[in-house]
Amino acid sequence: MSVQQALEELTAVQARYVRFGACDTEPRGVVAELLESVRRGDVPAVPTTAAGWQLFSEMAGSETAAAALHAAGAALVEAAKSDAAGLARYLASGGL
Repeated sequence: MSVQQALEELTAVQARYVRFGACDTEPRGVVAELLESVRRGDVPAVPTTAAGWQLFSEMAGSETAAAALHAAGAALVEAAKSDAAGLARYLASGGL
């Protein structure tokens, strides 16, 4: 999977869970940090909880949203590791 494809899938997940704040600045920052970690050669830790994704964690269903974001985020990290050119293009474009 390319970085672009993984980003499209992540964006769809964010849209599905928008009521939990999945499209807000904070979760977008989490995604940006994941990609920067890959670029630096670090091992990014993809959040697994609503608090880790900085969602509205007090809302019922927020952990379901976090699980979906975790899956999409993990797929994005794997894509970024295998598609260095796509990652570089995305980061050069200004990202999220």
